[in-house]
Amino acid sequence: MIGEHLIKKKLVEFKKFSIPIRGEEFIKKSIEKKRKDYKCDLKTMYVTKYKTKDALMKNRPSHIPMDQWIGLTSYWLSDKAKKRSQANRISRAKQKMPHTGGSKSIATLMNEKAIDGIEPTREEVYILTHTMRKDGKPPDEESSNTIVHDANSGNKQATQAPRMPSVTSSSFFSQGQTAF
Repeated sequence: MIGEHLIKKKLVEFKKFSIPIRGEEFIKKSIEKKRKDYKCDLKTMYVTKYKTKDALMKNRPSHIPMDQWIGLTSYWLSDKAKKRSQANRISRAKQKMPHTGGSKSIATLMNEKAIDGIEPTREEVYILTHTMRKDGKPPDEESSNTIVHDANSGNKQATQAPRMPSVTSSSFFSQGQTAF
């Protein structure tokens, strides 16, 4: 099995495009994120459906070499991976005010929500990234309290023109908290 560090090195050395040196780090991180997300998708699609190593081997995706599939599935089914997964699940459940914006960046979200070229306020972005998508309600009580407090604190800047990202003394954002 080819080591992951060799694969990464080959990707960096591949010269189909002329990439400035200052962009190489971004490209590496972008490739790594896409690779990580793809492995996550594979695990979700296959390990949840085929629980045993034999079933996973019989149902290997045709585009993945057998030696790589064996390595992936061996790791996914290992005690080490299961413990890490459980610890991450517990950690995620303990988060206060979880971000529910998905994989879309805040900059992209702000661009999409801009009305006539005017970006949404920080408060509007917070609400967009901390409410459930299906029912429109905040995912937890702390997010709900923050949204309600900001709306009731006399902060009318979100509705006044011109709309610019701003912070008032009564705003959640002026209290040293970071929302994103």
